[in-house]
Amino acid sequence: MGGTGGKVLAALRRQIYQQYRSAEPAALAVDYLYIDTSATDTRIADITSQIAAGDRMWRTLGHSVQLSPGQIVHLEQADFSGMLSNLDDYPTIRKWIGEKSVWEDIWNSAPNGIEAGGQLRRFGRLLFAQNVRKVSDALKNRLVARQTQDGVATTDWTIHIFAGLAGGTGSGTFIDLVGQLRKLAAGRTAKIILYVVLPETQDTSWAKENYYANGYAALAELNAAVVKQQRLSDVAEERGTYDNNLPVDNCFIITNRNENGLIVNTEKLLPQIVAESVYQIVIASGDARAQGAQAGDAAGADQRAWRDMVTGENYFGQYEKDAEGAPDARANRFMAFGIKRIAIPHQEVREYSTMVFLRQYLLRALHDNWVDGIGFEAASRPFDAAHEVRNETRREAWGLTNEHLRLERKLLDNDAGWRSLRDEFTAALTGRTEALISEGGKNDGWAAALQSFARDFYERENGFRRSGVPEFYQVAERSIPDRARFIVRNRIAATLFDEWKSCRRPIRDVERLIDELIVDVNERIGASEKKIADLIRQQEQKDADAKKLFGDYVNSNAWNPLTDRKKMLRQLSLAYVDAYSLRAGQVAQAFMKKTLMQVLTELQALNAAVEATAARLEAASITAENRRTQRVQVGQSNIGSHQYKFYDPDHVRQVIARLQSDNGLQTQQTLAVASALANAMGTQASFVRFAETMSEGRILEVLEGVAEEKAEEALAAMESERDRILQSSIIQKLYEEYAGQNEALRRFVSERVREAGSFAAFSRNESLARGGAAIARCLVAFVPSDAGLPDHIKDFRLELLAAIRQASDNVAISETHDRGHEIVFLSLVNQFPLRFLSALEFLKEKHDRLVSGPGAVRKRLELYLEGDGTTLPSLYAPSADQLRQDAAPYWLIAECAGLLAQTENNTTGAKEVRLKTTDADGRIRVHLVGDRLENGTKGLTPANALMLKSVVSEHLATLVHIDQRNALKKQIIDRQNAVLEQAGFDPNHPSVVAMESVARKALELLGV
Repeated sequence: MGGTGGKVLAALRRQIYQQYRSAEPAALAVDYLYIDTSATDTRIADITSQIAAGDRMWRTLGHSVQLSPGQIVHLEQADFSGMLSNLDDYPTIRKWIGEKSVWEDIWNSAPNGIEAGGQLRRFGRLLFAQNVRKVSDALKNRLVARQTQDGVATTDWTIHIFAGLAGGTGSGTFIDLVGQLRKLAAGRTAKIILYVVLPETQDTSWAKENYYANGYAALAELNAAVVKQQRLSDVAEERGTYDNNLPVDNCFIITNRNENGLIVNTEKLLPQIVAESVYQIVIASGDARAQGAQAGDAAGADQRAWRDMVTGENYFGQYEKDAEGAPDARANRFMAFGIKRIAIPHQEVREYSTMVFLRQYLLRALHDNWVDGIGFEAASRPFDAAHEVRNETRREAWGLTNEHLRLERKLLDNDAGWRSLRDEFTAALTGRTEALISEGGKNDGWAAALQSFARDFYERENGFRRSGVPEFYQVAERSIPDRARFIVRNRIAATLFDEWKSCRRPIRDVERLIDELIVDVNERIGASEKKIADLIRQQEQKDADAKKLFGDYVNSNAWNPLTDRKKMLRQLSLAYVDAYSLRAGQVAQAFMKKTLMQVLTELQALNAAVEATAARLEAASITAENRRTQRVQVGQSNIGSHQYKFYDPDHVRQVIARLQSDNGLQTQQTLAVASALANAMGTQASFVRFAETMSEGRILEVLEGVAEEKAEEALAAMESERDRILQSSIIQKLYEEYAGQNEALRRFVSERVREAGSFAAFSRNESLARGGAAIARCLVAFVPSDAGLPDHIKDFRLELLAAIRQASDNVAISETHDRGHEIVFLSLVNQFPLRFLSALEFLKEKHDRLVSGPGAVRKRLELYLEGDGTTLPSLYAPSADQLRQDAAPYWLIAECAGLLAQTENNTTGAKEVRLKTTDADGRIRVHLVGDRLENGTKGLTPANALMLKSVVSEHLATLVHIDQRNALKKQIIDRQNAVLEQAGFDPNHPSVVAMESVARKALELLGV
């Protein structure tokens, strides 16, 4: 429930994934439901949503542990102001929502609306009520889904509910959630265990006004529900309240400070600690094992005992009362846990090695610069990009030769098999020349005919490429964008992307190539005008040559035997080929310039995509390196942590450094990682698509999983058993350290057991007051079984178990079969009342400050789910003086109403004050409650004080008519005036001041 509950749920799923390689393994009969008012948090938790870069909450090393949509309920906010205006239309809400005017004040003070639960517990309850059908359906669906999956209709549910009590959502909804669960068939018989996280036990800079007070109010209402002194309205029904039977079987109280003074971060570390503890209780214990899953050893009596503690089945105490015969006031069904892990930090080693392997790929993808003895380095290798870009072979492959750009070579699939411009004119003019010669006849007109043909071939539609040069290139201009895209996207980008994704070219070299391509294209664009000018000059010269040859032909004597007009015609044809191909070359060069300008635009877009790709790879590399350096730190202290890391970080770093510098291994694993990244982009993979879809977070998400797999494979393949870090045994490591040193072993174990102090420190004064309580304590040690251990290690394990049993009074050993890398000490403290908590005094002080003075009515409405909290049993046992003080206005009412009578004892003659009551049959009963009326409550016993309050309250309930209450009011005021008169009308006299306070409270009780 709420943000804190969601964090615990996510942390638990991460831990399950790390052990089982699945967030919901078939071996576990576990299901989940996340309920929250935050649209952002519920969206992030949804498996259909993209996880943001750097968000580690719902992901572990690239593997999502998000929930399915059916496992998430977003408590959406309806039109609250409209609801306030028409409360009669909402009978399920009207009965408990409180004063409309107070809510209008709250709503008006939040001009932008109330975000999520807004740290208003009753508003959180309102959101729950608005979505109660959706919640109920989700609960039913999850229960049915699990039953269907397991193939059985089991009723053996244990429901674990996680909620923070500082906000408005978890704190404002968890009691109603329990109420709705108890209405379901499976919920009625289920074991329901709460895990409630209290606000910090010290002031924080981020706490809003209700932050701490919410925690106290939530505990007060939870306690009242357990002792059956409050029955909340059922938010799903127009009438009625929740069942008054036991709402929860047990409740873990969790603070951010443990018994040893260890303070942990509430926002990040505490949810992780809660999840680790729940993992031990639910998963490591075997309680969540699915039917048919491989079982471990049968639970012994000591294991059954601690499990009964958790589920409340071993409860043997009695609830506290304020006085003998009084109703139950304070439940002692509360529980706390502490945890200490002695572990070879497999997950930390796994993350370290994963980041090393992942970064090796990223460095190869960025630079591909291998250095023997180190691995891939974060520096680019020498590379002559300028030469490669201008290489004709490269230009040919990319379609960037002059011939391709001038349409003298086929580029697109539907291009014809074009020849060079000169070849086109040579073929046409030579053919026409030979045709004229072969036709014979008068040769005087051959030159003119050839001249006309050359001009028409250049200009007319039946000429050059069936269009003529001007029209052909004019039409072709419409294809320039397609040609530019084809060159850049289909040739350059596709080739470079294929080389990059297969680790044949690093992205930094791709960047330099494209930079140089842009330079080269700009140079070629800039040279185009000079080239055209050169072509014009050459054409003019060839035009002059052709004109002279034409004149020579015309002026020649055809009858002169020395004149060879065929030869002259062929020479003229060649001149026309030169002149017209140069003329066409000018048009082609202009076309090439326009194409290059479009290519430049495409290259700039490609360059932006490549730069974005490189930047994200670089950012991912930096993130991976930062995460690597934060793990397996040499010299890291185990002090102030719930985990004792038992390993040699230097050795771990050395082993993984050897793997990093193995060229063959890194070449192979980086190719595998590269393939995963390419596959993640689908069949349309490109630099542009990479830039559009692959954020830094997405890159890491894709790469982490395969890098983790490759790192684990490499570590498992190490020749030395010592180097196979992820297969190491904690018992083996302890043996290496403590074999033959029993005293040192006992000392080590004893210190770790002490450090497993519960995360609910007790107040020594309260735990001793009123005789204390029958607290039950137990240490559960989760120890790997001896399966597969050599005989001498098995013997050492027995010594270890003996040391554990000597470290605490009540020890249960729980064998684990799949977590050989760690020993976990879970301390359980059970059956204590909330007043024992040292944090409670701090929370009460914050609460009392809010609910006294101006604004108290509004604050009580914000803090309490129903009513104002004044009628709830006190979480602290009241003293006799406090009970007498609280009873004073009741005494005044009883005296004025004639319920108290002063008589004389028949035997002693002493004055006595007796309280008149009426039993169920109408008989008057009298009870001795004091010695003199004028002494008031001074002689009241705690039991009589409570009886007096009960009798007066019942009497007031009979005063239905206003005249009855006004008559009683007058008597109270008369008594007040009499005291003032006796004090000489001194308003500051102690008796007058005291009566003023008592009379005011009495009139408040009277309601007039």
